[in-house]
Parts: sequence; C-alpha cells; structure tokens
Amino acid sequence: MEDGSDLCPNTVPGATVDATGCPPFIRFDFDRDGDVDLADFEVFEGCGSGPSISHDGSSDCLRADADSDGDADSDDFGSFQRCYSGTDNPADPNCPCPSGLTDCGGACVDLMWDSGNCGACGSVCPDQTACAWGTCEGVCIDCE
Repeated sequence: MEDGSDLCPNTVPGATVDATGCPPFIRFDFDRDGDVDLADFEVFEGCGSGPSISHDGSSDCLRADADSDGDADSDDFGSFQRCYSGTDNPADPNCPCPSGLTDCGGACVDLMWDSGNCGACGSVCPDQTACAWGTCEGVCIDCE
C-alpha cells in the first residue's frame, strides 16, 4: 500500500509492512513507524524508574519493561540499545529479548514464572494457581 492511504502513513521507507500498510510489532517501536529512534527513546525515558522502582503501569511502560520485572531501568535500556535502528532505518522485527526471557506477542516474559505465559506463550494459569518452574501450581490461600 502507498503511504497516505494506509493505516500507518508514517512508516519508514523500506520497512516490511502487512496488508494494511503497517509494520510488524517491533519491541520499543512505540509509535509503530517501523524504526526504533529518538522519538521511541523519549517514550522509554518517560517510563524510566530505576532498579526496583515500579513504573506507572501504562501500556508504554509495560512495553519499556523488557525484562518484565516491574521497572524500566538500565537492564531494559540495554535491551532498547540492542533494538535501536535510528530515524528512518527499519528496525529488526526480531529484536532479541534479554537472556532467559521469551518473546510472547512482543512482550519478553519468563515462561518459568509468568502466570499468563506459564511454560508456553499464552498458557494462562487458572484462578488460585501460580506459575512455578513452568507449571501452574496451587497456591495456599489461607496458610496457617
């Protein structure tokens, strides 16, 4: 599709697009224009909280938290740097997750402990269970 007549008219030249003219979901491409550049860094920076200091929980900050540990810190910035392509340079849609995490729909998750992706992407643990070592396990509600 030609820019201006598609759903993502600001896509950078040369970026791979789908039938609607939009680039694939790329980690840290907050404005979904196909590159990871200064505009995306500004969004990331707005979520920066520091180690063990929770971000605001917005969808952008959840995406900025590449290692899914509840903060947007220097570890996440390292991931951002690996994905950075620069203005008008198509970003790698396979930008890697930090070591030990798996890309599940654009979010880097720990399949061993994430109750929404327990053992596999999209494998959700039922109520009153939690993910432990990649398996949904019962949790003690009123342990005495």
